[in-house]
Amino acid sequence: MAQRNSVQVIMTNASFEDNETGQHNKTVVFFSFLGLMSIFIVAINCFVVFLVWKKKVLRTPANIFLTSLACADFFSGSCAIPLIIACQLLETRHSWSGPLCLSMDLISRMLSISSILHLLVIAVERYVVIVRHVKPDDFVSCKKYAVIVSALWLIPLSASFIQLTWIHIKDGVPQLRGISKSEIIYDLVCIFGFVVFPLTIIVIAYSKVFSVLRRHAKEIDKQTALFMASSRNQSHKLKEKRATFIYASMIVFYDFKDVIFSMRGGSKAHADTLLENSSQFDTIQLRYLGDSATSSEPL
Repeated sequence: MAQRNSVQVIMTNASFEDNETGQHNKTVVFFSFLGLMSIFIVAINCFVVFLVWKKKVLRTPANIFLTSLACADFFSGSCAIPLIIACQLLETRHSWSGPLCLSMDLISRMLSISSILHLLVIAVERYVVIVRHVKPDDFVSCKKYAVIVSALWLIPLSASFIQLTWIHIKDGVPQLRGISKSEIIYDLVCIFGFVVFPLTIIVIAYSKVFSVLRRHAKEIDKQTALFMASSRNQSHKLKEKRATFIYASMIVFYDFKDVIFSMRGGSKAHADTLLENSSQFDTIQLRYLGDSATSSEPL
């Protein structure tokens, strides 16, 4: 009986170790994926900022929003994701894991709100330019662009760090006492005010933009088809004119070839007989052809 119990204990320990090993492998894979994604995000957004800084063509007021969004994504890859990894690894093993996780939450929330607001402003700008046919420079100056970009960073910063008003910090360590009523209201305001509402406007704006672009594409295809049909008709008419001219020339030459050859051969009497049988208009033409043929004889 004791031997059977010992076998069960050994099997239980072995299964527990297998579960821990599997969980550890999943954690390693997850954190490796986050690390690679962080490196990729940093590299891509650094390249975007470098292009805007290097190319003078890209230094336009409209690209300020894209550059600012690239900076927000850069901070997400260089700060937010490493803080997430560090917070998950440390958990409660160190006394300074609390402030680290709090910093992770504040920075992640701030960058998320900032990215959504950047996308909202870019979508509204595209809507105004494409749907309303208004150039951004006509209603927004460089100073206004700077004010808008500053707001895109200050609003998320304020919305994120306002959490510190109800989080109690003792000896540099945040004291989490469960979810308070203020935190629930704050989360609902963030979800609907900075996520649902902006995303709804973005979807509506881009749906309008895509419908206008689709209509313009259809009009361009229609105009192209009309132009191609007109070009084909003109080509056919030109070919018909050429064929008619050649056919008429062949008929005229065939009808009066005897007169022309008689004039060229010196048989004036036979030519005059043929001319008398022709109409006045044809006689004038034949006289001209005969004179031309006679005058060109030495050549």
